[in-house]
Amino acid sequence: MPYKHRGASSLFAEVFVNTPVDRSFTYRIPQGIHVEPGMRVTVNFSGRNMTAYVSRIHSDEPDGFEVKEITGVIDQEPLFDKRLIDLAAYVADSYISSRGEVFGKALPSGKSSKSRYKLPDSFEATLEDPQLTPEQEAVFNNILSSSMKAHLLFGITGSGKTEVYVKIARHMMNQGRSVIFLVPEIGISSQIFERLYRVFGDQLVLYHSQLTVNQRLNNWMKFYKGEAKIAVGTRSSVFMQCPDLGLIVVDEEQDSSYKEQ
Repeated sequence: MPYKHRGASSLFAEVFVNTPVDRSFTYRIPQGIHVEPGMRVTVNFSGRNMTAYVSRIHSDEPDGFEVKEITGVIDQEPLFDKRLIDLAAYVADSYISSRGEVFGKALPSGKSSKSRYKLPDSFEATLEDPQLTPEQEAVFNNILSSSMKAHLLFGITGSGKTEVYVKIARHMMNQGRSVIFLVPEIGISSQIFERLYRVFGDQLVLYHSQLTVNQRLNNWMKFYKGEAKIAVGTRSSVFMQCPDLGLIVVDEEQDSSYKEQ
């Protein structure tokens, strides 16, 4: 729920900051400032103005030190929820980092979500429905009927894997669920995006580092709100949130570009 500080009693925000210290920090919310969990704010941290990620709001004033105030609010509405907080804890434990560092990697850094990605003039959404061969249809049915959570589709380039991905993605989206389609490199994401855009149209967003920071934020928010049902992008797209995730496709999963040094 939103918190707009109006009363005499103080409200405090627990925040994570992109530093190697794996703990949250407490800042006072100034009166009249609207802050919610899941928003980004600015704080003075060790003499530097830094972005912080709000995980919790409370009224328990810490003892033993003077609490600094939040210096500014970046977002007008949340762009992540408890699922990303839990995922950040898992990633931090798995890769020996801090949760603040994970938030710094996971979330877009833009300040305005009004900068939309402009499609090239050659892009046209025909909303085509690719037809599967009997072999592809058998793979599709086996995946949907299986109790297994993960499946490996093995085949050479051009063998028809993407058509199976598309059919499963459409099935999930018809149920109101969302899809993340990961690719190893930005160049591949543009090719896949064009191909999938012809199928899914404006339900599709692109997410990679060659977009502007505000375009990335806009596409993040469209997916987070469920306005877009499928996101195509490089490895950072795995952190994108949506109302109900139904499928993650990891295309060319053997590619080393999915891993950082």
